Amino acid sequence: MSIGVKTPYSASDWFSKDLPASLTVVCLAAPQCIAYAIIAGIPPVVGLYAATIPTMVAALLRSSRLTVTGPTNAISLLVFTGVMALPSESATVVAFTLALMAGVMQLILYLCRLENLISFVSQPVVVGYITGAAVLIGISQLPNISRTTAVGDTILQQVYSWVNHLSDAHGPSIGVGISTIAVTLVLRYWNKRLPADMLALVVVTAAVYAVGKDLGIRCVQDLSPIPNGLPQLSFPKIELMVDLAPLAFAIAMLSLVESTSVSRSIASRIGEAIDLRKEVLGQALANISAGFLSGYPTSGSLARSALNESSQAASRMSAFMSGVWMILIILIFGDAVNHVPLPALGGLLLLIAYRLVRISVIKNILRSTRSDRWALIATMIGTWLLPLDKAIYAGVVISIVGFLQRTRKLSSTPIRLDPYGYVEATVSKPQHETDSICQNINIVQIEGTLYFASENSLMESLNNTVLHTKSENIIVRFRRTQHMDYTIANTLIIAAKNLHKQNRRLFIVGLKSEEAHWLHSVDSDGVFNETNVYPTQTRWFDAMHRAIEHAATTSNCAKSICCPLQHHLKSPNAPQH
Repeated sequence: MSIGVKTPYSASDWFSKDLPASLTVVCLAAPQCIAYAIIAGIPPVVGLYAATIPTMVAALLRSSRLTVTGPTNAISLLVFTGVMALPSESATVVAFTLALMAGVMQLILYLCRLENLISFVSQPVVVGYITGAAVLIGISQLPNISRTTAVGDTILQQVYSWVNHLSDAHGPSIGVGISTIAVTLVLRYWNKRLPADMLALVVVTAAVYAVGKDLGIRCVQDLSPIPNGLPQLSFPKIELMVDLAPLAFAIAMLSLVESTSVSRSIASRIGEAIDLRKEVLGQALANISAGFLSGYPTSGSLARSALNESSQAASRMSAFMSGVWMILIILIFGDAVNHVPLPALGGLLLLIAYRLVRISVIKNILRSTRSDRWALIATMIGTWLLPLDKAIYAGVVISIVGFLQRTRKLSSTPIRLDPYGYVEATVSKPQHETDSICQNINIVQIEGTLYFASENSLMESLNNTVLHTKSENIIVRFRRTQHMDYTIANTLIIAAKNLHKQNRRLFIVGLKSEEAHWLHSVDSDGVFNETNVYPTQTRWFDAMHRAIEHAATTSNCAKSICCPLQHHLKSPNAPQH
């Protein structure tokens, strides 16, 4: 979370910053929303509807003032999964039913204060999903550009089918697709601040319209005409909700992960404080509004939000106005949108798919931990072999399993005593070879998360310490440990009892006061008390010094005047290390 920086906002900012920024954003949003709707397998106008009222609602309610909400490629592919899973249902009904369900699920997370659940969808999972989705998007647009077919249950089958039908390819359609890509790249190279996607579509659409219909190029109106008028009220189909529930939950979680990632990224650059709960509420109500206004699920758009920021937007009114402009586009330019060639949209989507593959990020993840690598690879491959929501769940499971594998392993380090206190022993040195000055006191330092999964690791550390020494006193120093649960407490109690049968003692050092008190409360046999449990103190190593002193004075060797620890342990000015 960033430190909030309040900037002065005046009426002049509305005209000089927010208004121009909102116009720039809607120039990118219009072609993107049409293209994303095609990815989702729904009428293009539904994509435009999802960028009207939902965008305005999110702009007013979420904590990030520059994040722009609307359709995204990642969410669109998940919606397509739902549309394909229910072929007998209207694609539009499936889409706005999913929007309402996702919004309600997000609202429940907000009301139950469970917004932190989104942390279970890790960045490697998101990157793996988006990378796999980019390949699917690119392959799905090849038939639109060549005006051929590509059938099959897997991407390999679809590519094979498309190649076999290339002899039937429509030359003018391919030319339109390639021209759109070329014009977009030239405009971006010439001036990166230009709305290249929108201008390319306008130029290519005008050229195709001027030539006429003799070329046989399919347009948006051949797919599903854009009607004139505002979004109509829609009523989600309740009987579909059971079948769509797993998919809706995946959409709800991915939507929150995507939108909060965008908001945090912008906040880190502009010094804005992000309230996660407000982010969840804004996104939830945006999706609910999409469900009742003929839209489909939305998320925070990285491209449109970044453009909003780079256009020097000053407040949330820029994102709000982009929704207003989208309504005007539908009302005034709806007929013009009907003439946009589908191969041009296919070319634009190929460019979008290419931009989604972030090679540098993928390389960084592959150099990270094993669980991150597998989460990325499994999610990416899963998008090609499994239903997309299942691919996300598979990635999440692998991430959680990897996390549990790492946290269940405790770090164990032997500590040796010197005449003035104690210092950490060489980690590579075996427990029984530490050159401690007192052979009757053995100390082991344990670090990690103290929960049930680390029970075996703790037992292994204790057994190694007990077996490799004949010391009467075993001191376990917990350092940077967290979340002790009953399983760990019971393991310590059993270890203390076993040592007691051998006339040996177990001392616990370094627990927080509340954890030490909790350990006493669950120890019904009274194994642990103030003589063998030493909570952490304000003065460094004070708890350890007291434990060593008590262990030395209760040992037989402590009666000897030759004990090198005697003088320093009893001295109030004993050195601290």
